[in-house]
Amino acid sequence: MRKLVLIILISLLLNILSIHIQAQNNKQYFISLAPAYEVLYSQLEIRAESFSFGVGLFNQYKFHISGNVNYTFGKSLPETNLRTVKFHRISPGIKMKWLLLGDNRYKSDKYFDNLRLCLDFASHYNFAFTELYREDMLTNEKLVPYLSVDLGFSLLIPYGYVAKNTIHFLNHSDLYLEILGSAIINTDISILNSTGSSIDQVTTAGKLALNWMYYF
Repeated sequence: MRKLVLIILISLLLNILSIHIQAQNNKQYFISLAPAYEVLYSQLEIRAESFSFGVGLFNQYKFHISGNVNYTFGKSLPETNLRTVKFHRISPGIKMKWLLLGDNRYKSDKYFDNLRLCLDFASHYNFAFTELYREDMLTNEKLVPYLSVDLGFSLLIPYGYVAKNTIHFLNHSDLYLEILGSAIINTDISILNSTGSSIDQVTTAGKLALNWMYYF
């Protein structure tokens, strides 16, 4: 597992250097704001909301890469043993977006001709301050660091030809609906630490995000 993580990090670094060299010549930058909703299961089913801020580089809309910081807060759903997990999480990381289908700029006055489909990848290192309650009484708290990897797709939500080409603010921005699956590399982020529980080495999660980008 450690070798796999190392290979991923090295490949990300090489990609960053490559895109950075290209962007230095073209001077193409963007910022992104992305609220998201996440569902994960680590002994308990946990629902979370997050907000991400990123600064990145792009290559004619075909490839985006950005450094991001996410803030996430959430808690587990009620269950029969009256256990509740609450957490707040800070996650610095890298996000990438690669154009798969669609035009890389608005060319047509037909609404659906402006759609774009992208492949999305992200990797974050998370610092989650987690609290475990039993019958509303705090019984354990811990800072849980872990690596997570996201993979999924995003679909551009078009503003429409007229709006895109008559409003300067919209002409310099895009809005994407992102559907991502996450692999969380940690044995247990619910900090239940029960000896009778079977815990996987990797926890899976699903994430739905709305990512707004503004281009300079």
